[in-house]
Amino acid sequence: MFEYYLLCDSQYNGLIVKKSKSTRDEFYYDKNKNDWVPIGIMNMYFWPESDQFEMYKEITEQEALEAIK
Repeated sequence: MFEYYLLCDSQYNGLIVKKSKSTRDEFYYDKNKNDWVPIGIMNMYFWPESDQFEMYKEITEQEALEAIK
């Protein structure tokens, strides 16, 4: 099972991240490679002292798949 996030800060605006609920692994969708690539970025968005805190929108799997078409 995965959770999907659409990042909304100025540096990563529009980046889609999927995060595993069981292993906490994270991936972003690389349109050039047409594949999910490992990344470790979501801590910045969950940590209250971060400039990127809560600068994301949680989206459904269907919304994520539509966006990466």
